[in-house]
Amino acid sequence: MIQKRMLLGILLVAVLLGMAPAWGIAAPDLSESAQEGTELLKNPGFEGLSCAPDSEPGWCEDNWSNTANFDGSFHDNIFTPQGWTTWWRKGGDYGQPEVKTIPNVAPFTGELPRIRSGNYATLLFTFYRLQDTGFYQVVTGLEPNSTVQLSAYAHGWSCDNDDKLGYSCADPWNQTFQVGIEPNGGTDPFSPSVIWSG
Repeated sequence: MIQKRMLLGILLVAVLLGMAPAWGIAAPDLSESAQEGTELLKNPGFEGLSCAPDSEPGWCEDNWSNTANFDGSFHDNIFTPQGWTTWWRKGGDYGQPEVKTIPNVAPFTGELPRIRSGNYATLLFTFYRLQDTGFYQVVTGLEPNSTVQLSAYAHGWSCDNDDKLGYSCADPWNQTFQVGIEPNGGTDPFSPSVIWSG
């Protein structure tokens, strides 16, 4: 039996805030929120920045880049959504991921849909190795001590067989999904200043 270990510490988004280090983490007073409801991310749902809103799924061929990687490298198997940067842990047992912007059509629909909403999602995967990968985006123009909220949806599957309906192989420690905010304006997803979700 092939034993598969995979750590999927995924940062779907680490919003990097270009502001003073004194960042308020307390719950906001919504009555005083100047930017309440304002979307700060570019291409938050991976639908594309240059795709027509009524584009059919799979017909927005320019919704990604091969060079939007944290180390500036080109990879022919990394297709990063517009507005985002792909990162991954290097060295040891960690592997470089394959990244795709996938359309909301078969084989990504059906009994186990891979896309929650919209026409597109992203797929990050490796085979038989550890993976610690995700996306980040720099957000600018916030006032110091601004309160921001970040949420993401993730679906994971990890197993050492090809059962198309499998969710995992009963390894309770196999996958972890997290979102993080880096309040100091840095772009290092491994920085100790990233505030990760529990």
